[in-house]
Amino acid sequence: MPDEIRMIHGQLRNLERRNDHIYSVELWLMNGKVNKNGWQFHNLERFAPLFAGTPILTAYVNNGNQVGDGHNFTMKVDPKTGKRYASFTDSAAERIVGALYDDPSAIRTETDADGTEWVVGRGRLWRFYASELVDKIEHEAVQGRNMEISIEALVTDERIADGVAHEEEWTPLGTTILGDLVQPAVPGAHIAPNAAISTEQFNELKLKAASYDGEKPNKQNESRKGETAMHDETVEQIQERFNAAKADWETRESDLNSQIDNLTAQNAALSADLDAAKTRVNELTEEARNRRRAAAKNAAKAQLDKINQNREEEKKIAESEINGVLEGCESGEYDDDDDEKCAEKACAAVRSVCMEKQMEREAQEAEVRRNSAHKRYAFEDVGGESGGDPIFELCNSL
Repeated sequence: MPDEIRMIHGQLRNLERRNDHIYSVELWLMNGKVNKNGWQFHNLERFAPLFAGTPILTAYVNNGNQVGDGHNFTMKVDPKTGKRYASFTDSAAERIVGALYDDPSAIRTETDADGTEWVVGRGRLWRFYASELVDKIEHEAVQGRNMEISIEALVTDERIADGVAHEEEWTPLGTTILGDLVQPAVPGAHIAPNAAISTEQFNELKLKAASYDGEKPNKQNESRKGETAMHDETVEQIQERFNAAKADWETRESDLNSQIDNLTAQNAALSADLDAAKTRVNELTEEARNRRRAAAKNAAKAQLDKINQNREEEKKIAESEINGVLEGCESGEYDDDDDEKCAEKACAAVRSVCMEKQMEREAQEAEVRRNSAHKRYAFEDVGGESGGDPIFELCNSL
């Protein structure tokens, strides 16, 4: 069967506000019963971990005044390939507002009070980008109502029996938070407060947050102790206090300028030390690079000597044959942070060159053997029935 997209409904529960930007939720995603569309999903425990990391979406319609709707997207055709694809660029299309946690341990199966097995997942909403949605979820939860959700899944193995589509293999794609007027295909799929937080506790937390501005101080009760009236001081006393304050400021300013000069000098010294350290690091890096290249070159020559060790003198491969490898060692062609790897790269290159030269030599020897097998000499015809040159006849008679 061709792969098909299935949409299954579930339920979303809010858990906590981790901070001003992350809002944790719990989603009762799907169960194994036959839903209103005549689909039944099997192998829940096997495919449930695939929910991890999938997106949570919702749509805003009526110029953004309605939070939540259905699976809003448009099927379009790619003019280049002719393939159909789902487009989410329209203003009323659903958009990503969160995701289930990436950790597969955040996805579990749980049996409800009616004995129905559900796939349940924990996720997060990005409050900064979905403030209206989070406010609606909290409002619905306080009123004892739950927002419905719908799951989109890609079905890859389906069998039909007694009018029911049994989905044997499937992959979850995403979870959509539905609007008030959209009915779910799976009864009981919802979002609600976590059972550990009662409605009264939730309201209390809300009230505490709302009253966090605190009380403003009562101006009438502020102490006036320590105030001095201007008319109690003479002009001379004011001038004296001004001069003292001015002298104190000049002293502080001088100290501050001295500290600035010291810090400037220290900064210059540190900059010089840093430059020296950088220079030394570059020198050490260059030394290490040259050491590795020299070691690679020596390793290449040693590899050639090892290959020639048991060869006859005329069959040994000359060092000039690996000049390209030796030059590559010097230019950094085989550079590596690990000395042994650098040497091994050079040795591998030598082995490759020697193998190529050996193959060329064997091909030449084979050609010589083939030519020798078909070659005849003039003396081979001496004394034949057809006669021959007198000189060769004389040779043949000796």
